[in-house]
Amino acid sequence: MKISKSKNPNPHKDTTVMAGGRRTGWSADVAFVLWKRILGILGDVNEIKDPEIHARVFSYLHEQFDVFYRVRENLGVSINNTETPPPPKLVPPLYIFVPWCLGAFQLPGAYHDGQLLALELLCRQFVISSYQDYEPELSKIFFQFDAVFRKI
Repeated sequence: MKISKSKNPNPHKDTTVMAGGRRTGWSADVAFVLWKRILGILGDVNEIKDPEIHARVFSYLHEQFDVFYRVRENLGVSINNTETPPPPKLVPPLYIFVPWCLGAFQLPGAYHDGQLLALELLCRQFVISSYQDYEPELSKIFFQFDAVFRKI
């Protein structure tokens, strides 16, 4: 059995605390996990009882989608603008709101404003995102909702 020697004598030194290492401060993986946790705190936004607040939440999700999109579009910009850096491993997931958008269509008619915002956000996620970014199961569900789209 051959044991390979690592180029880095202390592999945990360059890894963030969140990933089991010793490096503190902001990094891509810390920001990624933070956003996932912040959005997770919201729970299922379709359980909101007030239709007006439900619509406001989807309005906010539109704004958050814009932030994720701008961050993602600027990840390939170099400091000196003469070379393109390699794409990072962790990028803002533009499809993260799809389950909430799809869930909004199951709500009663009183949630019409939120449903329209959910439909718009759903379409933006699938039009802007490249097909490699989301799970194939999501696109299958998206295209099965033709009857729901016609209802709204």
